[in-house]
Amino acid sequence: MAGWTTEAEGVGGAFHDWFCLPNGLLAVAVGNAGRQGVAGALTASTVKAAVRAHARYHRQAERVVQQTNLTLWTGSAGDQQADLFCGLIETATGRVCCASAGQSSVLWLRSDGWQSLGQHSVALGESPEADFDQFAHELQPGEVLVIVTNNDSDSLHGENRPLAETSLAEALQGHLDRSAEELVVVVRGILDADADRLDRTVLVVKRAMA
Repeated sequence: MAGWTTEAEGVGGAFHDWFCLPNGLLAVAVGNAGRQGVAGALTASTVKAAVRAHARYHRQAERVVQQTNLTLWTGSAGDQQADLFCGLIETATGRVCCASAGQSSVLWLRSDGWQSLGQHSVALGESPEADFDQFAHELQPGEVLVIVTNNDSDSLHGENRPLAETSLAEALQGHLDRSAEELVVVVRGILDADADRLDRTVLVVKRAMA
């Protein structure tokens, strides 16, 4: 596991987090409040704390996201929204149970190619009745999951994925032998080359070789 967050104004709405749960589960979260500065930081803090609290009682990623959505909805004046990716990882098997709100890029990288697992939906805080689909994938030894907050949602190609996903995946494909920490450095170099100053987060999950 490795992550990196940068914020344009010193504080902001992007964050990454991971923490251990009972029975060999590892929870990961990547989020972006979509607002920079103190306002974004306050929303991000609420979301991060809610994920940690709800993951203690729910073992399905969709339930964690749903409950976090309700926490943000009931605790704000209606102007706080956020994107969130939540994953619950079985450390013994590599199975990742995921759910997301809003837009995040989720890349599954393996030696013979890559696939986008991102699923776009309403953002947290838009509706108390929102549903969030759950999906699962089992990481094999040496495979990598990369989650990046998406600030380029207006730039899509024919398969409705951000253009940045393709260039990012292709850049990482030749580095899958590296550690999670080293892969984050590669991603950081790509994102730092972006002329726009944006709040950004990347989280890398790599299953160790047997």
